[in-house]
Amino acid sequence: MELIDLKVFVSVAEHLHFGRAGQELLYTTSHVSHRIRRLEHELGVQLFDRTTRQVHLTPKGRILLAEAQSVLIGVEGMRRIANEPDGPTQIDIAYSPASSHVLRQYLSRLPTTEAEWRVRLDPRANSNDVIRAVDDGDYTVGATQWTTSKVSSVQIGTNELALLVPANHSLAKQKLVTVEQLDGERLLIVSPEVSPGINYEIRRFFADRDISPRFEPRRITAPEHYLDLVEANQGIAIALASLPERPQVRKIALAGAVPEISNVYLVWRRGHRPDFVDAILDIVHPVVGASETRVEAALAS
Repeated sequence: MELIDLKVFVSVAEHLHFGRAGQELLYTTSHVSHRIRRLEHELGVQLFDRTTRQVHLTPKGRILLAEAQSVLIGVEGMRRIANEPDGPTQIDIAYSPASSHVLRQYLSRLPTTEAEWRVRLDPRANSNDVIRAVDDGDYTVGATQWTTSKVSSVQIGTNELALLVPANHSLAKQKLVTVEQLDGERLLIVSPEVSPGINYEIRRFFADRDISPRFEPRRITAPEHYLDLVEANQGIAIALASLPERPQVRKIALAGAVPEISNVYLVWRRGHRPDFVDAILDIVHPVVGASETRVEAALAS
């Protein structure tokens, strides 16, 4: 039995809905169902009565729910005690590939006298992985491209975006393009399995503007993967402008509105705001012009 199985059980019990539990935990509905079936098999009891329209806890499920919640609270207490510092505070930071540049800029601006921090950086595959790891208590904070209500967060920067096209593409000779020109184009986007937040934002952005690219979802786990796919003539892509040039790929500036996939967020567990967040926000506020209200709201989370 794994702790995540208990978290899934508690989430389904709270929502009485497999889909909403999946949204909260960043899992697909089928994965949530799989974990519940596995837990039921291991315990030898049925936890939920399921119909096509409703989900209810069984009597045994209600009893075991209290036990599962007690276990999770106990584990959280152990983590809190284990993380109490003896010397300089260990700050473990998980980050997604696209957030690395902005995150390192802020870390380099921390006061050199900040001897209380001992920072360890750990790259993760994507923002989805970062948020899950931070919410599980494996990291002090994370840097991501998107955020959810599962965690507390504040925007700390924005990456510039550009359009990547093959050198032989009809748009390759233009110096500036708008998203309206992408109507009907094969547009490479990250698959929802890798990053549901970014996939959703891109689709919503174009749908709101009645622009219809031909979306090409791919398992993109690093910004450089867009270059590989565009170079192979698999489509065009909206990606980080900071990506290096390649002979067979043209990078074109974007004018006007663009999808909100270039933001970078600092995230931490709800109700567990570390002092390190204050140090970063002291730098963020004058740099990105975050409003006092927004920073105060983040600090209160």
